[in-house]
Amino acid sequence: EGPPGPPFASAVVDGVATLNPGDAATVSVSFDGTNVHFSYGIPRGETGGEGPQGPPFASAVVDGVSTLDPGQPATVSVSFDGSNVRFVFGLPRGNDGAEGPPGDVSAPQLAAAIADTARNPNTVGPFPGVFSDPVTQAEMEAYVAWNEARWQSAVR
Repeated sequence: EGPPGPPFASAVVDGVATLNPGDAATVSVSFDGTNVHFSYGIPRGETGGEGPQGPPFASAVVDGVSTLDPGQPATVSVSFDGSNVRFVFGLPRGNDGAEGPPGDVSAPQLAAAIADTARNPNTVGPFPGVFSDPVTQAEMEAYVAWNEARWQSAVR
């Protein structure tokens, strides 16, 4: 009986190769002093006949879309419930852009302009006319004239 062999930390699969149909399966094993290394060769099966047509589906359904952080890869998962193809997407948002130049109107200028704007008057009643179905040109002209007069009086 010989001395005990060195302990090993783990087993590592270095590779799996697909062999031609009919070839014998292979395995090679090596030890580097710490790890046992395996490499496999597995023959693929013969090409089978054509399978039956799959079931039809009624529609594609998007079950969800989530926003991912910039730089993350987009994701999609797909499932089939027997009637519908179901999708769930993960889409990365873009990076934040640089701040744009200031607008043409400053906040104080906007506040001053709003202060001089007519208030929404509560004293203006509803349109006194009527509309037929379909609305006639004369009815629309009457409404436009009433509306213009209403706003002119509100601005004063």
